[in-house]
This record gives sequence, structure tokens and C-alpha cells, in this order.
Amino acid sequence: MAALKKIILDHDASFGDIVAPAELKSEDGLFDEDAVRVWVENNWERVLEVAWAINQERYRKSQERKGTSKRTVSGSEKSVDGGLRAKEKTQT
Repeated sequence: MAALKKIILDHDASFGDIVAPAELKSEDGLFDEDAVRVWVENNWERVLEVAWAINQERYRKSQERKGTSKRTVSGSEKSVDGGLRAKEKTQT
């Protein structure tokens, strides 16, 4: 929803080649509700894919900045690639 809002209302062009067409607004500058609905129905899956990829890349970069390990539910540390660190392997 946030990506759709950015694309339609804010004219955000950071979602690859996905841009809201000018026809979503009528001549008086108001959104044509039916046109918006049709555009969303035809494009939501593509927007979802692109927004998901952008968020995954943002998450990957934040993990790189924080380091190469993260806490699991059990409190053990796991490397970003999913393997247990050597310290935990000898303890388990």
C-alpha cells in the first residue's frame, strides 16, 4: 500500500519503470477514482514485486552495516548466510 501511495499520490519514480499515468487525474486535477482502481488492479502485483525487492535490498544493506550476525529466537547467533558460528557449534 505504501508503494502504491508513493507512486500514485507522490509521483515517486523510484520503483523502476512503474509510474502512474497522467490519466489518473481528471482535467480539474482530481483523481478519477475508477481510473485509479483499474490501474491498481492491473499493476499491484508488479508494484508488490518491485517494492519487496527494494525492501529486501535495504534490509541486506542494513545487516551489512550492523555486522554479519543476528540473534535468533533462542538467543544463539547466526551468520547472515544461516550457519551457526563456531562458538555455538561447540556448545550445542
